[in-house]
Amino acid sequence: MRRVIDSGYKTLLPPQYVALRNSTLLSEKSNALICLPTSAGKTLLAEFCLFSHIDHGNIGFYVVPYVALGRQVADKMEEHLAPGWTLLRLFGGYNESIDLPSRFSKCIAVVTPERLDGALRNDSSLLKRTSCVVVDEAHTVGSGERGARLEGIIARILLQQANGNPLKLVLLSAVVPNAGMMREWIHALPTGAILSDWAPNTKRLALWSRQGELEWFHSNDPLTPIGSTASERMASVVLPWPQSITSRGGGFAETKFLEGPNNDNISFLLEYLWRRFAAAILCVCPTRDMTRRVAPATMKRFSVLEPLPPAIANPIDLIRNSYRHLGHLSKALERGVAFHNASLPHELRAAIEDAAKAGELKVVVSTTTLAEGVDLPFRATVLADWLTYRDDHQEPFSALLVRNIAGRAGRAGYYTEGDLIHYDNPLGDQTYKAGGNRTKYLRQVLFSVEDPGLVSPLVQSAGDPAVRGVLESQFLAAIEENPGIHALEDAFWGQLLARIFHSEETSGQRKIRPPLGRGDSIAASPDKVGPTGRIFHTRGCEIFGLAARQTQDAAVQKLIGDAAVELENPAWQLAARNSPLKLTEIGRAVSRTGFSPRSSVAIREVLQESAAEAQQLPLLCTLLAELGDLPEQHHAKFRKLVRNPRALDRRRRCARHLQQPFRKPPIHAQPHAGRMARGQR
Repeated sequence: MRRVIDSGYKTLLPPQYVALRNSTLLSEKSNALICLPTSAGKTLLAEFCLFSHIDHGNIGFYVVPYVALGRQVADKMEEHLAPGWTLLRLFGGYNESIDLPSRFSKCIAVVTPERLDGALRNDSSLLKRTSCVVVDEAHTVGSGERGARLEGIIARILLQQANGNPLKLVLLSAVVPNAGMMREWIHALPTGAILSDWAPNTKRLALWSRQGELEWFHSNDPLTPIGSTASERMASVVLPWPQSITSRGGGFAETKFLEGPNNDNISFLLEYLWRRFAAAILCVCPTRDMTRRVAPATMKRFSVLEPLPPAIANPIDLIRNSYRHLGHLSKALERGVAFHNASLPHELRAAIEDAAKAGELKVVVSTTTLAEGVDLPFRATVLADWLTYRDDHQEPFSALLVRNIAGRAGRAGYYTEGDLIHYDNPLGDQTYKAGGNRTKYLRQVLFSVEDPGLVSPLVQSAGDPAVRGVLESQFLAAIEENPGIHALEDAFWGQLLARIFHSEETSGQRKIRPPLGRGDSIAASPDKVGPTGRIFHTRGCEIFGLAARQTQDAAVQKLIGDAAVELENPAWQLAARNSPLKLTEIGRAVSRTGFSPRSSVAIREVLQESAAEAQQLPLLCTLLAELGDLPEQHHAKFRKLVRNPRALDRRRRCARHLQQPFRKPPIHAQPHAGRMARGQR
């Protein structure tokens, strides 16, 4: 506690004081849920919880969805650690084990879900030495494939608790609207739920419309005057767009043609806000490519910084010495502008974050890597588009994500208020942005209209092969961690978030009851949900896409992978059919990779067929052609390219061609003789 005070904390915020006084967060091993607004003190409460519950020789995990957030949490936590504690930063890599501390030491590891998953798979006994697990930004459990992995990890932790492991689980979130459902999921007691709407600052919402007007609204902030609605306008400024844009169809050619003028509008807004607030501005873009285009357009509006601040000189030196291909970013940094996305090298991202933390940058253009959970001193946040990409199509930003992005504006301790400004971007899918649909969906994004709350990706994306593959892989890991549990498929199903929902067959369609509201208790309101654990019929079989008529044994076989079970070669059985389930040697190897059973079988078959390819390049071509569309491949455009029969045939021909001895390239691939002669003359 002395180190916490010495690091700058002088008093507890009201939610922190109430939590430490009235809850069982520090005194009991029972699970806890902390739902407080941004900058209201969730992270410090989680630190206190870790410090209180980690025993000598044991480890505690602080799970973060993004490296930037993990780095920030680790830096702050390191200031508070007393002698005898070890802090591990485990962000990169997947298939790596964790060096546990000695029995005389205590350890905290700040990890991403992927890294934690890999560590648990490599050491199935690791959870036995785990005292506490804190999951930050827990609402990301509803985010597709990554959310399915996090849901599976939490289910495995809950399964350990159900079988006598006394570790503590704590979920943190600023934007979960259905906290009652989350509390029910992790079996937290009412005294373990810390819920409050108190915030140290206020948030305002604005829209820069196509009519050239910057309008501010009350939004859903707790400080909204009594009698006012979220969509009620409170102020406006006439601010015409410098480039008038009219999208007529949203085709590829039109989008590329209008991209420049559109980026010019965004950069104009960023400059206007910087001059209005005299403080740093964050611009959130839906894609990495957009960050790389908006940043150069923005830098043209600012002059070169003289002298160059040391915090900005550091990333510039990194680029000059190690990453010269990013010279355009170096030029932007010289003017106080930067872009930030996951494609940048880790050390360069860290240097840009340090420059933003020091307050030296005027504008940072980022994907959601800086928009979720990271506390940097931005006065305002601009949402450059209200549509985001999901695989190969666009859809509106979710209400949860928009509320989280709004939390990046107006950091406590720096500002008393923050602004989220939406740019009414005219480009993109005109299904959402044309006619009456535009008003409907824009209102939905702005004011969280028809917010469905947090939904398990199993329910939301049941037909997504990637989601199903992740869940099957998580079940495979649970088999090795729980070798003595009979009917493990039922036990695993009972710990998933999806069990909270209830489905009914009406008119041949499956209906899902809405989640509870914030602060509602399932125990106190039994009429709001159906029977626990029966969202799908037949003892949870359909969680893995199986027909209800299939037996439990068949469900397990489907879970570990259709292809693996149906193989004639007995050596490829991933798990024995005896009860309890037990992984075979190859099953344990597959589990350690993290691949789904189906993908692992496909990889093995391709490698067996390609065993004769001694050269590296032909083998790589074959692997790309045959395995490029696995569910684990996140690049939607690449998956689409590989699935094209003509493209696949070209790759196979390429692989065969590379196996041939070197020969002179065809005439069409040689330089034009006439052109060379003119050049020589």
